[in-house]
This record gives sequence, structure tokens and C-alpha cells, in this order.
Amino acid sequence: MLKLYTDGATKGNPGPTGIGILVSGLPQQIQRHAALPPMTNHEAEFAAAIAGFELLIDAKLTTAPVAFYSDSKLVVQAIEKRYARHYPALTAELLAL
Repeated sequence: MLKLYTDGATKGNPGPTGIGILVSGLPQQIQRHAALPPMTNHEAEFAAAIAGFELLIDAKLTTAPVAFYSDSKLVVQAIEKRYARHYPALTAELLAL
């Protein structure tokens, strides 16, 4: 089973943003990070999750089950409930992946 860990952070809220992605469960883990334009911390967490799932798709790692981990309660609940009141577009984009 693959494990996907994502995290997003901002300096200020909103502010300059960075994301981190870790994929484990492979012979060699994959780590990625990126700087993003200023956004809120919640938007950064969604951006990290979206980038993580896009990484799995681009690397053709979609045939194995994936366990997703995030420290963002909002993102996790958005996936579980298939809804996030203030972030419907980001939730839809994430669910589509």
C-alpha cells in the first residue's frame, strides 16, 4: 500500500506558501516540495493534497491502494464528507483526482 503525506504552510495568513509531499511504500520514497504564490493556510493545505495526488497520477502510481495523511482537519473532512463549505472548488478538484 502506498502512503501519501502532504502538508502546506504559509508565512502569515495569507502569505508566501510552501508545500511538501512524501510518498512511501515504494522501493524508494518520493519527496517533493514547492514554493507557491501567497494564499491562506487552508488553501495551501488543499494545494498540497492536490499536488500529491497529481504526483501519483503523473508517476502512474494509481493501481495500488493509497492511504492519505494530512495534518489538515479541513482537508481530511472535505474528503470524507465530500464537501467543504468555504472551499467547494478546491474540494471538487481534490475529489476529482
